[in-house]
Amino acid sequence: MHASLIAQMGRLMNKSAQLRGGLEQSAAEHRAILAAIDAGDSTLAARLLEEHIEVPQRMLALADAHAIFEDDDQDDADQPRDEEWRANG
Repeated sequence: MHASLIAQMGRLMNKSAQLRGGLEQSAAEHRAILAAIDAGDSTLAARLLEEHIEVPQRMLALADAHAIFEDDDQDDADQPRDEEWRANG
């Protein structure tokens, strides 16, 4: 399922990471969600997952956030690739 989601998100993963404060922040959120699942705390896991999903939605409501998507045609060579997402997230 994860690989399918990654494939669908493609180039937008980098943009999503920018909306939430960077790749490390996103990876930290993923680790916290997984830790809650491992601890058997479904309530905490659900809350963390909801917050993780809502961050980009809240950020997109800000006018400045849309600038992140205006450079879609530029080279993303300095952005993390799928392999980095899998390793860090």
